[in-house]
Parts: sequence; structure tokens; C-alpha cells
Amino acid sequence: MAIAPAKKILHAQILLMCDEGTHSNRKWTDEEIAVALNLDRNTIARVRKRFLQQGEQPALNRCQRKSPPVAAKIDGHTEAQIIALCCSQPPTGQAHWSLRLLTTELKTRGII
Repeated sequence: MAIAPAKKILHAQILLMCDEGTHSNRKWTDEEIAVALNLDRNTIARVRKRFLQQGEQPALNRCQRKSPPVAAKIDGHTEAQIIALCCSQPPTGQAHWSLRLLTTELKTRGII
């Protein structure tokens, strides 16, 4: 017996819950499906739309990426420096590190 990927099973659950056939106990709203499956309503809409426009298989199976993911722009050492800076005391007169303050400090120190 083959095991289906989790996303395929999730998409099948979405389609079954969207089904308005006579065998269904009740009609689920997008909001109810989203809460029941811990998903965003947009996901439910996308799966249903793909089913209506392209059919069962495209709705159940994940789309292939058009381009491979981009490699990380920073290495582990740089990440550690950024985390250390975030955990340090903010500049005098500041209650916390803002994104703008962090960016300026990282540039000043030559970390990025």
C-alpha cells in the first residue's frame, strides 16, 4: 500500500469537506474548513478553484516550483553575529532594537 504525501491528503480532505453531494452530512463553509484543518481560507479557495478549473489530479497534487529555491544569503557565522546583536543592549536612549537600528548597526560593523 502506497503512502500519500501529507499535502495530498490535506487537499483531499478540503475537497471532501467542500463537496455538496447528498452523501455529505452537511455543507461546510470555507471558514469552518479553515478552522477544522488549521488552514487559511485562501488555501481552501485555491484548492477548490484548481479542482474546478483543472480537475482532480492538479487539485490533489502540489504544483512544481518554476524556479529552485534561492540559496541562503548569509552563513551561520553571520547569522550568529546578527542574533548576538539582537540580544545585546540597545543603543543609549532606545528601549529595544528596531529593524532600522539593527540595519544601521549591522552596516556600521561591516557584518552585512
